[in-house]
Amino acid sequence: MRTRLIVVAICLALIPRAGWAQTGGAGSPEARIAAALAAAQAAGVPASILELKVKEGQAKHVPLVRVASAVEERLQALISADVFLRDLVPERTPPTPELTVAADAILAGIELETLARIHRDTPADQRIVAMSVLAEVVRMGIPPDAAATEVRDAVRSGAEALLGLPGRVRARTRDGGG
Repeated sequence: MRTRLIVVAICLALIPRAGWAQTGGAGSPEARIAAALAAAQAAGVPASILELKVKEGQAKHVPLVRVASAVEERLQALISADVFLRDLVPERTPPTPELTVAADAILAGIELETLARIHRDTPADQRIVAMSVLAEVVRMGIPPDAAATEVRDAVRSGAEALLGLPGRVRARTRDGGG
């Protein structure tokens, strides 16, 4: 585990440096993306998640420099999510869907402690949905702690309540109820 943490620290330290140079050489968007993919492999997270981010950017005709930044940001979140999930459940490698939604939650600004509570308090078969809904509700402007409380309440009420939570929050915010 100590060796893995050292590799993760090195990967995280190198990625921002790649983005500092704006043109040419090692700082080109292509080189930054390649470095991120290599860092993902070195850290043991699926590079395929980053490759999808690149394809998404290309499909939307996003400038490659912005795609490279998004890939680097996503890599940092994936590595943080991987370390976080392995700490929570050390006896298994996090499945890609769980890793993806945990990274989304981190990118949405949810603190690891809040994410850990949701992970612990949610049945295994609902965890991925709960973390995804939490991130979505936070992106709607609901503070993370309040969103986590709503997600926990929805989990207790059942899968339908959990799946319907984003729609209820959207309706509430549209009606001015926050």
